[in-house]
Amino acid sequence: MSTRPKRTMCGSEPNRSDDRRIGLAVRYIPTHLKQAVGARDWATLVRGKDRYGNFLPAHVPKRDLEPEALAFHKEVSEEQVRVLYRGTGKTAYRA
Repeated sequence: MSTRPKRTMCGSEPNRSDDRRIGLAVRYIPTHLKQAVGARDWATLVRGKDRYGNFLPAHVPKRDLEPEALAFHKEVSEEQVRVLYRGTGKTAYRA
């Protein structure tokens, strides 16, 4: 069984296998909403037109593990850490 720290809460039963658990969260919001904390945020427009420009467009990878997608993931993750740890003095997750 994995000894890695758990960072996601869910309602599923414990994962008793040696394989990782993979989760997915999808949130749909109207384009007039905007991020209240943090300098920027990204989103994928799934329908209609964005007349507000409150979110930067998310990178859409063309193949698995492409360098541009990995760089985009790093940029988004770093911004999320800044938002989640604001006011704590922490700058990164430490296991």
